[in-house]
Amino acid sequence: MTKLFDSVARQLNYKGGDQIKVYTKFKDDENGNLVDIEARGPHTVFETEAIRVLKQVKIDTMNFGSSGKSQLFAMPIRFKIETAQEKKRRLRKEAKAKLRND
Repeated sequence: MTKLFDSVARQLNYKGGDQIKVYTKFKDDENGNLVDIEARGPHTVFETEAIRVLKQVKIDTMNFGSSGKSQLFAMPIRFKIETAQEKKRRLRKEAKAKLRND
């Protein structure tokens, strides 16, 4: 997926350090799962990733003053394009973590 993001970012002329904003809206169900997720962004790849991330989230509706009814939420999600140096640092860190786990 990272390679896909890199190529999309290049096609859209994004540089390292740029931020892409994807606007999302969704509802919660009685179990705290997010449903009816919609996303709007500059490219479908970023929209799909925002939806994928939100599907993994559970919320406690009681924190929002809900009385068990489904509520509509809106939230922007920002993706930051890595610089070459940040990418190198991240890959090194992931390699070290993998060695520790093996």
